[in-house]
Amino acid sequence: PTVWGGVHATIMPEDVLREDFVDYVIVNEGEITAQALTDAFQDGQDVAGIAGLAWKDDSGIHINPERPFIQNLDDFRPRWDLLPNVPAYFLQSGPYDRAIPVYISRGCPFRCGFCYNEVVMKRTWRQHSEEFVIEQIRWLADTYGVNAIDYADDYLFGRIKPMQRLVEHVGMPWSGQVRVQLLKPAPAVAGTVLDGPNAWVSSPRPPELLASSAFCDEEVAEVLTTINQGLQPVARPAHL
Repeated sequence: PTVWGGVHATIMPEDVLREDFVDYVIVNEGEITAQALTDAFQDGQDVAGIAGLAWKDDSGIHINPERPFIQNLDDFRPRWDLLPNVPAYFLQSGPYDRAIPVYISRGCPFRCGFCYNEVVMKRTWRQHSEEFVIEQIRWLADTYGVNAIDYADDYLFGRIKPMQRLVEHVGMPWSGQVRVQLLKPAPAVAGTVLDGPNAWVSSPRPPELLASSAFCDEEVAEVLTTINQGLQPVARPAHL
């Protein structure tokens, strides 16, 4: 059988299941649902009782009740050790050639019209513990020589002061997203660089701050003007 998951399949499970080559859709978070489906395959059990699963048979398409969100994200960890080629996931982040994307939270409380979060994560936000994040990053650095971290979360600064403390404890160059409305004249981490659709924050400390005007509406432009602490709008990229 072919099993799909992810944002598109979660938002449009019926459409995905209409494709001949898709048999099952895992709706939303898949850690528990995927294991339950695997167990059902092995034991020959009925899948109708598996929360968070959409499926089809000769009678049509079936959408099971949703599975509650995982409350303790620390219960599940990425198995980097099972990947045959971890360096294939490295990114070039400024001068750092061995940056790697890491997720430390899920969801976002805002309701931007262009974003999947309101439908998929239902405006919830959860974060791994600081100890979990530090252990994972240090293991990646020790095992694979990672030299920078790309925090790939949708809402990285859910808790500003704990996030500031976290990046200080990790002690590595980093990048991530932040809503410009959350920026202050004195950024959470001194010497940040802002560059990207919402605003990308990165370190270590360059001499000036930059903020991209890409995708910025008038409200965002006004926020950047109000901050006015060395932030200079960058011209909209030619491809936008």
